[in-house]
Amino acid sequence: MTGHDDGRIVIALAEADDAEREKRRNAMGEPYRTLLGHFRHEIGHYYWDRLVRDRGRLQACRAVFGDDTADYAKALERHYREGGPENWQEHYVSQYATTHAWEDFAETWAHYLHIVDTMEMAAAYQLGFNVLGGDHDRRARAEGDPYEGGDFAETIAVWMPLTVALNSINRCMGLADLYPFVLSPAVVRKLEFIHDLVHDRIPPDEQGSQEAQPDTHSGEQTGEPALSGKGRKIDNGEGSQPAFFAQAGLEIRDSGELGEPSSDSAAPT
Repeated sequence: MTGHDDGRIVIALAEADDAEREKRRNAMGEPYRTLLGHFRHEIGHYYWDRLVRDRGRLQACRAVFGDDTADYAKALERHYREGGPENWQEHYVSQYATTHAWEDFAETWAHYLHIVDTMEMAAAYQLGFNVLGGDHDRRARAEGDPYEGGDFAETIAVWMPLTVALNSINRCMGLADLYPFVLSPAVVRKLEFIHDLVHDRIPPDEQGSQEAQPDTHSGEQTGEPALSGKGRKIDNGEGSQPAFFAQAGLEIRDSGELGEPSSDSAAPT
């Protein structure tokens, strides 16, 4: 079971097994699944509480990520039943981000940490590379400290071609892409919001526009980049078992947890 409770992160021990984690990744149709990704997503929920809810920035965050007051349990049920919309890549960094505003924030937060951590390492090695394509090739270099809070547009201007280069190198070795995601303009704007939030550039909402939100996602088994159903408590209602769970040899138990099917379980339809 993976989740968080007021900043205390719990990662399912089974996820430490590469074969099991890869089995779940394939079952959920995810391009990426790691323990580090789980951790970065879960801590995003904690910082939503601390930096958004507790510092009076609900309206500012809703303007970017949507309505956090929407019923979370129903949103989860809908996601497990239907998945994301066809055009989700235009507005979200992953399918799981389409579930609810809280998950969109946490997914984007995780990707922000992916970016700044990788950029810091690239700068430490003074990586420079040619940016191919367009009318003119150009040279790009990872430099500076991405944690200092400079212009995020400059970070993205290097990050985009860096991921193309690193993905291409991985393919030369027959490996999966290091960063198998496409960042649309809408997603970049969300990442920039996270960047400004971290560096305290998002002003509080006008007084009187706030609503105190219960921390109903705290302690839930929340997602991670492109994640669907990793041991989460699921209200399955009267519906049948989702097909991708059956393909992975998993089922939603009566308790609402995702796990191995019991010996007396009926075959999913």
